[in-house]
Amino acid sequence: MSKPRVRVFDNGGTTLDRYTVILEGGGQWEVRTASHHANEPAGVWQHMAGGDGLIPRRYREGTPVALDAAPDGLRRAIAAYLAEEGDGD
Repeated sequence: MSKPRVRVFDNGGTTLDRYTVILEGGGQWEVRTASHHANEPAGVWQHMAGGDGLIPRRYREGTPVALDAAPDGLRRAIAAYLAEEGDGD
C-alpha cells in the first residue's frame, strides 16, 4: 500500500475496540479495530478487513475523529504499524 490516508472513527465506547482505523492508499484499504491504549500489551489492535477498490460503508460507523485528536496510545499504535509496514514518514 502506498502512503495511506488514515481515518479514525469512534463508536463512543460501545465496545472495548471502540475505534475503527481505516488506512487507504494505492487503491487498497485496510480496516483495523483498536482500543484507546492500542500500543500497550493489554490494548486492542487487530486486523478486521482489507481489500481493493471501495471501502464498504459498514466500516465507517461512529463519529469521525481527527488523527491528532485521537488518544495518544492509538496514535502510537498507528505510527508503529505504518513504520513496520514501511508506510510511515
